[in-house]
Amino acid sequence: MDFLLKGAELICLEKEKIVTGDLLISGTEIVGLGREIDPPQGELEIIDCSGLQVFPGFFDMHVHFREPGQTHKEDIKSGLQAAAAGGFTGVAAMANTSPVVDGPSLVETLLNKGKEYGGPEYHQIAAATRNLQGKEFADISGLLSAGAIAISDDGQPIQDSGFLKDLLQYSKEKGFLYIEHCEDKKYEPENPLSEIQMVYRDIDCLTQTGGRLHIAHISCGKSLELVVEGKKQGLNLTCEVTPHHLFLDQGVIKKMGTNARMSPPLRTPEDAAVLREGLKKGLIDCIATDHAPHSPGEKEKSYNQAPRGVVGLETAVGTVWKELFHGEGLSPLLLGKLFATNPRRILNLSPIDIRQGGRADLTVIDPEKEWRVRAEDFYSRGKNSPFTGKALRGKPALVFKNGEKIMENGRVLIPAGRN
Repeated sequence: MDFLLKGAELICLEKEKIVTGDLLISGTEIVGLGREIDPPQGELEIIDCSGLQVFPGFFDMHVHFREPGQTHKEDIKSGLQAAAAGGFTGVAAMANTSPVVDGPSLVETLLNKGKEYGGPEYHQIAAATRNLQGKEFADISGLLSAGAIAISDDGQPIQDSGFLKDLLQYSKEKGFLYIEHCEDKKYEPENPLSEIQMVYRDIDCLTQTGGRLHIAHISCGKSLELVVEGKKQGLNLTCEVTPHHLFLDQGVIKKMGTNARMSPPLRTPEDAAVLREGLKKGLIDCIATDHAPHSPGEKEKSYNQAPRGVVGLETAVGTVWKELFHGEGLSPLLLGKLFATNPRRILNLSPIDIRQGGRADLTVIDPEKEWRVRAEDFYSRGKNSPFTGKALRGKPALVFKNGEKIMENGRVLIPAGRN
């Protein structure tokens, strides 16, 4: 079926223009853009998109889907459903599963499962070291050949500086991206030095070796200052931030309990303010959710015993649109870069945009939609959201992947021909 989106705000990122008009999808492509497109002959669904914003499909480069080994928390299918519900057309999943994704055959198995389930595209990040132990390199060349999109020991950052230098040198030779969760184990995670010292160390190693380094879920204002200085040196260095580190701080922990227990921890209000300002200035490359589902039983333990991590795929758009689009007047052009363009650029994926002949991967946002977060309504098996009960403004209305409508008004649609 073809689709004609009528009267939308079209967010054209390459040309940095926002135009109001129609968009025609046929097959997997955008085949028409214009002020007023006459409906073509054939099977066609016409959708009134007045007041809606049409973006290139959003991509989350940092999720945890728990498959294999902990599928009671999330599996690939439920994770992809949550991604579609949240407005994402693609995700990249981390390697800290059970067993760890440190072998080529497991990469291939998980990628095939992602294709089988359909919906958003599924990419796999593979481990840098065997079993995330930081002692012996995994078969990185084999992992990349099997389809791994990046390398990371997320959750168990490499502590040995010499080992990291060897890894970054290999990154330079092979051209792959290494993603670091910056946490110096000499400190408790709540001590900001645990992040700041490792960001400093990593950038110093990158200066010496070259390679490609991405700092995951940055949480401290000082860490951002270090990243900005590293970029000024011309290093191949990028970073991401999560909605919870932008909009929450350690003052909410007593009220939220274990749903505010995450890694890295929430920081001070001043840290969150620095991150928001950095985002507005284009100093942070992208927004990622670090979607980390846990079972209710695990999160109902005492604060210090409960696992770290919160879900975020189904609340990211609403929180960002409420706080940054409505609250601080951020342009849809900047938001599109943070959610769509930059994650793909960082991961060396083919770029997409709202253009004639472009792939019809689209995220359609209703910026005025007011709603309240109800964890029981999530497609994700994880209900551990710090935003439960929050009133938000802005929500994904439609998602198209390769020209197929995979989400409409919060309902995830199974792509044609798939179980």
